[in-house]
Amino acid sequence: MIKKIILLTVILMVVNGAAFAIEFGVTGGIMSKSSSNFNYGIVGGTGFLIPMLKMEFEFYKMKGAEPPDNPNVITIGIKFRPKFGKLSPYAILGVGGEFDHLTFDFGKYNKFTLIGGGVHLFLMDMISIRADIRFLNFSDSTRTRFSGGIFLHF
Repeated sequence: MIKKIILLTVILMVVNGAAFAIEFGVTGGIMSKSSSNFNYGIVGGTGFLIPMLKMEFEFYKMKGAEPPDNPNVITIGIKFRPKFGKLSPYAILGVGGEFDHLTFDFGKYNKFTLIGGGVHLFLMDMISIRADIRFLNFSDSTRTRFSGGIFLHF
């Protein structure tokens, strides 16, 4: 499963044509209005020709009490992230889907849109910690996700 996710991330980054301004991180957080409250995952991002725009790919697992409540989630979004010294606030707009098993039959995914924001605090030029909030809008519900993580920037 993880090998497929990593391979898909690499393919999307190559297709994006951005072998520069790559960021990679690990995150963990909590989700409101969900039986699977805790989530953890990986994030990959690339830069565009416009310096403050980034494309972000995120894959995370939601942990619940029972296996049916443990969906996998994949999101893709566009971030507007200017940098002011050690702080880099951002806003993100994207789409995503929940699924049990990774497949290219997207009809089986529980799809949603997302909007959110957060901040990267750079500890060094290549290392930052991130805190964010995201609002996930499903067709039948809305969830709020709070998360944090550590990132490497190349």
